Formats: sequence, C-alpha cells, structure tokens
Amino acid sequence: MKLKGINPFEQYVDKALFGIVGASLLGVLAWQFVGPGNQIEVGGQRVDPDKAFSPVATQAQAILAKVGSQTPELPAPPRADVLNRFEDHLTKGVSPGKNIVALAPRLSLGVGGAGDAGVGAESPIASLEVPAPGHVVAATFANAIDPMEVIANEELAKLLPAEQPFDKQAVSVEAVFDGTALAKALENDPEGDPRSIPLGWWRGQMCLVAIEMERERELSSGDWGEATIVPPMPGRAGLLRDLDKTVKSKADMPMLVSRAEQSQDLVMRPKYYNIIAGPEWAPPTEMSTGETKSEQMDRLQRRINDLEKEEATLKRRLDAKNKPATQTGGGRDEPAPSGGPGGRRGGGPPSPPTPSPESRGRDRSNQQTKRDPLEIKIEEVGTQITNAKADLEKLNAPPQAENQDSAKRLALLENAQSRVWTHDLTAEPGATYRYRVRAVTNNPLFDQKLIEAQKSDAQSPIVRGAWSDWTDPITVEAKEYYFITGASPADQLGGARASAEMYKFYYGFWRKAAAAVEPGDMLAAQAKLPDELRLWDMEKLKAGAKPKVSSNNNPAGDRDAPSGQRPRGRVNPEQEAAPAGEAADKAKPEDDGLSKPAPKTIDFVVDAMMLDTSALSTIGERGGKARFRTFLRDQVGRIVVRYPDADATSDLYKRLLANARLGENQGRPRVKPVDPQDLNNPANSPAGPGRRSPHTGEEESRPSGG
Repeated sequence: MKLKGINPFEQYVDKALFGIVGASLLGVLAWQFVGPGNQIEVGGQRVDPDKAFSPVATQAQAILAKVGSQTPELPAPPRADVLNRFEDHLTKGVSPGKNIVALAPRLSLGVGGAGDAGVGAESPIASLEVPAPGHVVAATFANAIDPMEVIANEELAKLLPAEQPFDKQAVSVEAVFDGTALAKALENDPEGDPRSIPLGWWRGQMCLVAIEMERERELSSGDWGEATIVPPMPGRAGLLRDLDKTVKSKADMPMLVSRAEQSQDLVMRPKYYNIIAGPEWAPPTEMSTGETKSEQMDRLQRRINDLEKEEATLKRRLDAKNKPATQTGGGRDEPAPSGGPGGRRGGGPPSPPTPSPESRGRDRSNQQTKRDPLEIKIEEVGTQITNAKADLEKLNAPPQAENQDSAKRLALLENAQSRVWTHDLTAEPGATYRYRVRAVTNNPLFDQKLIEAQKSDAQSPIVRGAWSDWTDPITVEAKEYYFITGASPADQLGGARASAEMYKFYYGFWRKAAAAVEPGDMLAAQAKLPDELRLWDMEKLKAGAKPKVSSNNNPAGDRDAPSGQRPRGRVNPEQEAAPAGEAADKAKPEDDGLSKPAPKTIDFVVDAMMLDTSALSTIGERGGKARFRTFLRDQVGRIVVRYPDADATSDLYKRLLANARLGENQGRPRVKPVDPQDLNNPANSPAGPGRRSPHTGEEESRPSGG
C-alpha cells in the first residue's frame, strides 16, 4: 500500500544511515589489525610505547659523561653591546610614536634636566660658540736668551742671531678668558629647535686646546696690512700639532682632554725662554721699567740698609733725650735748698706750689696723648723696613707657575678671570703691529650622531672661538737708535756742530756711545763694555759639558746664573759674607774652560750723515731758550730733521738711557745687608740721617730712600 504524502528520501534515509555506521565500525575494526601500532614522541623521535625509555636513557648517559669530563666544552659568553645600547637610550625618543601629546608646558631643569631628553639624530643641536677673550694688552721687550735653550731647540735657533749673545726682541700679548661665559654657551637652551648640547657630551670634558694670535702690520701709508696668524713658540706645548693623527673619533677625545688638563698652564700661559741677561720677562700687565731681578733686589737692599741706619740713629737720639739729667752745676748733685719760710733760703724765689692730685692726673694723660715726634718717626721707618723686606723676600722666593696649586686652581668653566698669554718671536724689530687673540677648545659635537644639515659640526675635534678686540698699536724695539742731544749753528767758535748719542742692544742691555759731529760726518762712535762679560763655548756645551754651579762664572756678567744653576736673583753666599774688597775680586768671572772673554768694546755706525744745524725763529717769544734743528741725510737719501730739545726729553731716550746705566753695573758685586753691630756702634756707623757731621757739626738731612 503506497504511503501517501512521504517522499522517497524520507522512506530510505534510516536505512542509509545504518549502512554508513556499520561500514565505519567495520573500518575501525579492520585498522586495529591491519594499520601501524601506537607511537609516542621522545626527544624529537617517534617510538613505540615499549621503547619510550631507550632515548631517555641515552640522553642521561650523555649528560653523565659531560659531568664527569675533565675538559668540558664551555658555552661562549653572551656579547652585550653596552655602548650602542647607551647611545640608543641617550639619543632616541622615549615614546614609540614620533609625536606625543604634550601633557604640560615644557620643563627646564637646568643642566642635565629634561631638556636633554629626545635629543638625537632626528633633532638639531645648538652649535658651540666659544666667547672672545677680553682686556687684551700687548708689550714689547728685549733680552738675551740662555745658550742652553738654543742648543736644545733647533727651531728657536733659526729665530736668533747666528753668534752670541742671543739677543731677541719679541712681543707678548695677555688677555682674560671668561670660563663661566663658556659654560653658559654650553648650557644654552633656546626655545624650540635647536636644542642644547646634551650634558653627557661635555660635562667634565671641556678644556682649552690653544690660544691663537693674529697680527696686522702698519704700512707706510698708515693703513693696516693683511692679518696673519702668528706661529706658536718653538719648543713649547702645542696640542694642535698632529691633531688629525691623534684624534680620529670621539673615543679619542678623553685622551685630548687629559693631555690639555695636564699641560693647562703651558697651553694657557706658555713660559718664556730662560734669560741669561737683561730684564726678567713678566706678563704685559706686570712688566716693569726694565730692571733685572738682581737690580730690583739691590735697590731694595740698599733702601733697607739706609732705613736701618736711619732707625738706629733715631733710637740713639731718643735714648739720649729720655736719659735723666742728673749732672748739673759743674757735674755735682746738689740737694735742694731748705730752711726759711716756705722752704726758701736766702730770700730766693718761692718754690712752686705742690700740684694737686687732679692736676697730676691731667699731666699724665697729656703725656700719653702727646707722643714724642722721634717715636712716631721710628715707627714710620720700621713700617717701611718691614714692607721693603717683604718685597725682597718675594723676589728671593723660588719662581712658581701660576695656579700651580691644583687645590686652589679653579676649573675652566668656573673661572671668570683666567689669564692667558702668548708670544710673538717673529715680530720684526722697528715694525708696528696690533694683535688679537682667540681661544680654541675641544668640540663636544665631534663624531656625534647629528642630522644631515649639521654633519659639518661633527667633523672637527676643535672649535675656534671669536676673536678679541685689537690691541693698541705697539712698536717692536729696533736694534739701534740715535738721538741728537745738542746742536749749535756756525758762530765765532767754529762751524755748525751737534752732539749725538747712539744706542745698540747688546747682551741684554742697551749700550751707549756719544760723538760730536760736524757737517759731512757719519754718526760713528765706540762704547766700552763691562770687563766681566764672557761668552759660552758653544761647542763644549753641545758636547755635553756642564757649567760649574757658581755665580762667578756666569758669562753674561749678570749676577743671576744661567738655567741649570742657582735660582735667579739669589745672592751668592760667598760674596754675601766676604768683605767689600774680597767680594769685588770674587765677582770677576772664573774661566772654567766653558767660557771666553767677550769683546771689550762695540762699534756704532749709523748710516746717517750730518748736513747742517740752524737756529729756529724766536719771533714773539720773550725770555725763551734758543732752539736749534739739525739736518741729516739717511741711507736712502732722505733729509731727516731732528730737534735736540725734543730728542733729549723723549720717553724713548729716557728709557734707553736708564737701561744703559743698568748695563754699566752688569757683573758688579751684590749689595750686602748692613751689620747690626755696626749700627749699634756709633763710632763705626757712617754719618746718616739725624747724625751730626764730624766736620761741620750740623745735622745731616739725607733722604731715607735707596
């Protein structure tokens, strides 16, 4: 019977399902007998369950063998690139995104604060601008350089005369560098870009590498010539030399900074060469009038001697004044008269009334407030002696490099008054120059990761600062000068004539010669040199011979020994203790085989010829002194007019004349202190201030100065 309403699928679906399930059961049953058995994975291998322990046992035996091995194979240590990780953290941003939303206004915490965050290759960094030095001063000087310096320094020898004495005219320039201004430039943090230099790039790593100097020469037209860099001193510390070879990356920068710190004084204040004769070198702001250290010491010792004599004389006068006058009436002590009314005898004058206690108190107070003028004068002289001795002790003290005590030396970035100076040994005598200086520091941006536009800032290991202002024009001392100190036109006594003085720099001092000239005469004369002058035997010194440690064989004739001997300016103990005559004999230089006598005279020949002398017009002048002028012709045929009154009163003439007089004493015995025993014995003490002359009986009033 056909079922009504049921389709074929519904009629046979249950039978199909039953057949599929039955076939699956038959397949599973067949796989159990026909297919592979069960396996498990052990140590990366698939094995049957009954063999699962075999790989484990094998690995255990291998580990046991390694544990018992005498030479186990150790693993390589892990490599940690700390530098790259540090630089990444230092220069990369702190946020994974390029920009983050500002949560608050930007904070400025000063050096090393939040301003350093985010600085790196993707943001520009402010370039370092080194400030210019200030208070620039230039000074010229001349002296004789120690021959030992010439032997040790071939480059220096090229700048000096070929033969002794090694006289040299040079220029020194001094300035002040503000290290605190450099610190502000490093900390500069402008708003926005560029950003300040990261603290880790420069803190504790800044130094002055050099002080460079530039000069301009004055032309005959009055204009200034082209500016040129002055070469550094030969034989002195120069960190700029071979800088490209020693500093190739930022890893070499600590070495450069260390070298600069170790030689800071030599870089900032290079020492001038040892001097054998002539004025001691001093910074331009301290240069004296031309006295050597020995001359200064002699002048001070002479002043101390005079002051001590004056003090002894004043003390004797005060003692004599305060001594009670007991010898009266022919030298006999007589008792006071007595008897009679009121203590009078023989109708003599009445005795003074006995003072009351109040009046006696007033008299004592007046005596205390009204001091004896001699006591006041003794105190004044004693103060002058103390000050002069203090100045003499300073000159006797051994020289010390400026800021030698590291405990007292301020760091570069903390010192606003760092004195710096440098020297020009290539200046031409007689020429006029002006100078300026600049500071050179290490570059904190060198070899750092900067943006493409700032790559040039990271190429050089140094930064040259701004130039200072120009110094005042300064004229280097020439080798020769001449002055017309007197003149007279033709008269009844003879033809036109003139008096000339010529000066030549020789062995540390100016030497003077005088001549009387007439028309047609060349300016020529001869000057006598001190007998004590001697010259070193350079060949023996080059061979290694050493001078004796004595002041008597100093060939310069100066009382200061050359380098390697006793400290300059110290008195020779033998001369100091010897009598005057014996000291004079010992002052003569001894020939130790290393020196030879210097010339006794030097010739002066100035390429100028006198032509005539004429009087100047005095119309309209009453009571004025007659004035003259002298005409000369120089080596190129030019007519030169010199005025004797102007020449004889010029500052240059006075300075050269004073220095020439100092040179006349070159090699003389040192001034000795006076003997206190002589001061205490008036019979042995020479007449001095406050004493009465044995010839006139009048009190002498010689000034107390040296």
